Amino acid sequence: MLDVRTYLPPTMRDRAMEFFTYGAEQLPLAVSARATVTTTIQSDADFVLLGITARVSDPAAVATVFTDPAILFQLVNTGNQQLQSIPVPLGAAASLSGLTAGGLAGVGGAIPVPYVFKAGGSIGTTLVNLSAAQAFDVRLAYYGLKVYGFAWNV
Repeated sequence: MLDVRTYLPPTMRDRAMEFFTYGAEQLPLAVSARATVTTTIQSDADFVLLGITARVSDPAAVATVFTDPAILFQLVNTGNQQLQSIPVPLGAAASLSGLTAGGLAGVGGAIPVPYVFKAGGSIGTTLVNLSAAQAFDVRLAYYGLKVYGFAWNV
């Protein structure tokens, strides 16, 4: 099992932590459109990103879920620090939820090394719809840990 503390700066390793999820959505992501969504990190704690999940559906029929949508995805940390060199297919970076004939679909999801977003900062998400015929509803969940500025009191 991953001990996230080994990836944190030494000054953060003994701080109080709890599971938390931030969300972002673009409803709808129009045909051939590019959109940027900003998610503000709450000021009470840093956020350690552990993984990303996505649900992509048809705006006209929300029960229709796409397991390999024609969407590119890129993250930016507070301002200009890109976490990818270029936008990548959404399925390469996020676990995509949806049912297929074989069961639950999903690729990507967990990131290789936890990433720290500072309290009060933001997660910038760029989405690019490559489809010339299909709009999408995109809902993202960034899951990880809130890391507070105080030590465990246990």
